[in-house]
Amino acid sequence: MSKSANNRYEAILERISANGHASVRDLTKDMEVSEATIRRDLRMLAKQQKLELVFGGATVPRGIDQSLRARASRNTEAKRIIGRLAGSLVHDHQMLFVDAGTTCFEMRHDLVRRKELTVIVNSTRLAIEIGANPDASVLMLAGQYRPDRMDLVGPLAANSIDQLRGYVAFLGADGLDPNFGISASEVQTAYLYQHVIRNARETILLADHTKFAAPSLYRIGDIDSISKVVTDRAPDEEWSQFFASKGIELIYPGSTEPNP
Repeated sequence: MSKSANNRYEAILERISANGHASVRDLTKDMEVSEATIRRDLRMLAKQQKLELVFGGATVPRGIDQSLRARASRNTEAKRIIGRLAGSLVHDHQMLFVDAGTTCFEMRHDLVRRKELTVIVNSTRLAIEIGANPDASVLMLAGQYRPDRMDLVGPLAANSIDQLRGYVAFLGADGLDPNFGISASEVQTAYLYQHVIRNARETILLADHTKFAAPSLYRIGDIDSISKVVTDRAPDEEWSQFFASKGIELIYPGSTEPNP
């Protein structure tokens, strides 16, 4: 069933806000409307200066705020749901890597309650939050500090994680595609998380429903590299069947949830 114009506008802007871009082809397929309709929608939103037209689709307007504060204000309820579900997967005495994104940050409420955790982070604000738990040991990666994101990235951070093994990685993503895999909207995050996945014992992906729509620009890794996907709503049947074929567990409200 196709979406109404207002619903399409909202979905298009949500997609572009989450991934940084959207293609006419993917929007046409996902919203079950004609290519002409999607192009008309994009022109209307561009006229309102809510997006910028590019060849084959649209992107975020130049100058839009991509800081941590801005990203934290998007899809807030979905992030809280995912953070609660992902946090309930964590048990006492575990070794974890938790990424610096705003979705993984919502796990902090559970992390401060667990006993004898070892948590590897590249986020300064997450290190402070987890450090409030006297039973937690926090390992901060070295690297280049990005004040707008309050994280550390670059070759030093990648070299730091290469010295570690045996942890369970909790990672967010900016986009997903069955063929392209897990992706990020900027290259430094993608580079670091490639190393995180390579050295992890298990990788759990945190992704809200907007991330299933299209890949972002920079590839992090194969879908096969993850064991579980935690999301805020059940994906469509095509995605559900795809994950089942890969042996990947889906966790969302109403699924079989782990015990806290």
